[in-house]
Amino acid sequence: MRRVIVIGLGFVGALWLATGLLGPQVTADTPVVVVAADDVILLLPVAPPVDRIVADLGNAFRELAAASTDSRVADSFGRIAADTELLEQVATAPVEMFDTGQAAATATPVFDVDLAADQVTVVMTTVELIPAYGATAISRDHEDGHALINRILTQRCADDALAASLRTGRNSGEELIGGIIDFITSVAHTAHDRYHEYVTGVGLGQHTAQAWRALAETDLCR
Repeated sequence: MRRVIVIGLGFVGALWLATGLLGPQVTADTPVVVVAADDVILLLPVAPPVDRIVADLGNAFRELAAASTDSRVADSFGRIAADTELLEQVATAPVEMFDTGQAAATATPVFDVDLAADQVTVVMTTVELIPAYGATAISRDHEDGHALINRILTQRCADDALAASLRTGRNSGEELIGGIIDFITSVAHTAHDRYHEYVTGVGLGQHTAQAWRALAETDLCR
């Protein structure tokens, strides 16, 4: 059983792209493998339309799939690249934020979760959309910090997330996947909020250090 889930900073909830499958049950002893794939980074024009982002995302995921030496990433990214509906969902909320002035750039975590009887596999990436609003270099620096937090906390928290989901009776199918991702993203929001406090007023090249600081000072999933 597999689900692709898109969760954006400041977005509401998760987007489920398939329904109706229960999948295998797992236990607290089932290993969770996190595959942290390369982040997908698009440098875009001012006020980019959704269709432009969808096309560019499709190309970027295809290129990364072809270049990957990890079959899990290649398979995941290849399927994402072919899923126009998913790419539209990745693009739409950021465009609304750009158009309303809520954000000059965004970092959106994407999780591809595969449940098998003997293993839970989470392929994750962060999609960074960087339109040409002012200093794009510092926007990229900032979103790289968010991407780092997404990656490290997914790696740190996957086992704890599975255990927490099982404790609440969410032990198969969509409920299990939702429990795992809810836990990871809840923890991540704490670190992202702290990161935003730390980067106030910092310059180019300093955001990654502040992301590591937020991770170090957020006592979660050690």
